Amino acid sequence: MSDLGEATQPEGQRIGPYLLLSRLAEGGMAEVWLARHEGPGGLARQVVVKCIKGARADDPRFRRMFVNEAELAMRLTHGNIAQVFDFGEVGGQYYLAMEYVRGVTLAQLRKRAAAAGLRIPCPLCAAAIREAARGLHHAHRARDERGRLLGIVHRDVSPENIMVSFDGQVKVVDFGIARAETSVRLTAPGAIKGKYLYFAPEQARFEAVDARTDVFACGVVLYQLLSGRLPVRGRVLVALDDISKGRWTPLSELDPSIPEGLARIVDHAMQVDPAARHPSAEALERDLGGWLGREAPGTDASALARFARYLFAEEAREMGFDPDLPPGYARSLAPWRRPPAGGEAAEGVSTGAEALAETEVAPPPTSARRGLLLAVATLLVVVLAVGALLLLLQRGATARRPAARLGSGPSTGQVP
Repeated sequence: MSDLGEATQPEGQRIGPYLLLSRLAEGGMAEVWLARHEGPGGLARQVVVKCIKGARADDPRFRRMFVNEAELAMRLTHGNIAQVFDFGEVGGQYYLAMEYVRGVTLAQLRKRAAAAGLRIPCPLCAAAIREAARGLHHAHRARDERGRLLGIVHRDVSPENIMVSFDGQVKVVDFGIARAETSVRLTAPGAIKGKYLYFAPEQARFEAVDARTDVFACGVVLYQLLSGRLPVRGRVLVALDDISKGRWTPLSELDPSIPEGLARIVDHAMQVDPAARHPSAEALERDLGGWLGREAPGTDASALARFARYLFAEEAREMGFDPDLPPGYARSLAPWRRPPAGGEAAEGVSTGAEALAETEVAPPPTSARRGLLLAVATLLVVVLAVGALLLLLQRGATARRPAARLGSGPSTGQVP
């Protein structure tokens, strides 16, 4: 989601049974609103309503994408997925109504913790991804009315799309670019959409994706939460090349203070070859659950929510949640204080992923414009070759400096 521009819907307008209260965010395809659903007998509840942006509401292709998203999302009912309640069209305006999660995204939690001089405790990072993996596995195993697997893959797992509610739940949100593998593609052949710094190697190579693609992205998110930085950074061509070839510093080398067992789980999830990863999100969930059971028993989503309420006390109160922290909670976080600002340790405030935002990379069709494809491919090879040469020269100049360390910290620690 990007900075808010001019709204296409005015506050106070109704769309179906929903009264738009305030705009929360906007993306390339839609605006997201906080709304109130007014039911019979004066019953009302707050929901989130996603509306196709005015500029694209007349585009049949985008309308089909929106309908496809709704039909897929409404099949998913799980405690770790933000529930979609309703879908409709009023006067040419398509909308999707979904659960309003009173909490923050992992991206917001990570930034607020870094600004407060804190690392998110390792067990809480593991608990967050364990819960997200549960929701993803449910989506991956979703079936149609005849019992056939739908083959749903989120494709855009990132800290912005995982929410922590103040009442102790972790929810995956926005299956906005999820697609059933058997469905007809509605974008150009080979289209890849999402935040490319979280792409799996097969996405970076324009290959087929499956549940293990989301497993890899979970590994990237966990890598970032634990270390404060992404495994790969840079502009699209360089980043995709690094991702496709597995060129990143292993987590255990980047930060030796991260528990060895947890670093191994991240490395397993982030294998370049999908066959070498966890075979499913459920397997990743079990792996993380086993580590938590051994190293930090009792750490769950409620402990993560407590940490969120501590960092977002004012916002939690505004949403009706008392921080409800035990005495000495702030002191108990002392082992997780970050090193002094500077170097990689301070990078948790911003990794650059938000600035690079969402990207779509789509190769042209192969039949009607084969000559153009050859020319573009040739040009791309030249660009990559020049870029690689410059990169090698730059790396040679830096004389292979050792990977930056984040500073010492506890191996696991007791989570408050």
